[in-house]
Amino acid sequence: TIVPAAAAFAGVDFPFWRNIPYPYAIQWQTLTSGVTANFNLFGQSEHWIQVFRRLYEEHLPFTDLPKLAGNLITKFDTWVAHPYQDAYWDAMNPTDEEFSRLELPILTITGHYDGDQPGAMEFYKRHMRFASEGVRQHHYLIIGPWDHAGTRTPRREVGGLVFGEASLVDLNGLHREWYDWTMKDGSKPEFLEKRIAYYVIGADEWKYVDSRRSLPIGGGSICHRSMGRPTMCFEPASWTRSSRRRAFNQTPTPTTRWTRDRPNSRRRTSRTI
Repeated sequence: TIVPAAAAFAGVDFPFWRNIPYPYAIQWQTLTSGVTANFNLFGQSEHWIQVFRRLYEEHLPFTDLPKLAGNLITKFDTWVAHPYQDAYWDAMNPTDEEFSRLELPILTITGHYDGDQPGAMEFYKRHMRFASEGVRQHHYLIIGPWDHAGTRTPRREVGGLVFGEASLVDLNGLHREWYDWTMKDGSKPEFLEKRIAYYVIGADEWKYVDSRRSLPIGGGSICHRSMGRPTMCFEPASWTRSSRRRAFNQTPTPTTRWTRDRPNSRRRTSRTI
């Protein structure tokens, strides 16, 4: 059995998302590129803030990050040379045939605010697609109100949001119960009422379904409106689910003008909405 928590799927959610690379990749490679893990430098937040700020303020190429970080022994350049899903990333992930042969109990854990949620869900969806019906019955999924670290040790507060007591699941205890159930003669964990458990924010409760198709997933258009000086990127704004025409006609708002100045270039583009 395996219990993947916040599992990244190479080329899907790491080291880029929808072809946009993460500056964080150099921080991660600094942790892992040496003979031993460099946790001290990896955890120096102020250092990395300064590295990323310098890249931005001096308008330096993204490929300068290893030099700015003082680490030239990484595979950073190789990663940047593969900015989309291709054979390089595919070689790191299970093939469709390998997914079909994965016949062991799995407990996938991710969070609403987990940076690797897309990867965790990609693993889950592919296994659900290629595994047999009998095997799919033994793949469980938990989606909590957690960030990346919270998928191991949940906290009530994430990015200024505060959740109820029900969000604090004893994941270490759940791991033990899972292994006792799948590898010994223990009982099924009570928390796993059905194959998918997801936390509902506001209601502070967990709900359960047996299939992704049963999840209450909705959609719609969300329109952005300026509430102050529309030319200032840090001024307040609001979002509404009304149609774009209704959203902008109900309450007159200042005209928003976007300007993009390209460094070292005479080209200047603007857009008014």
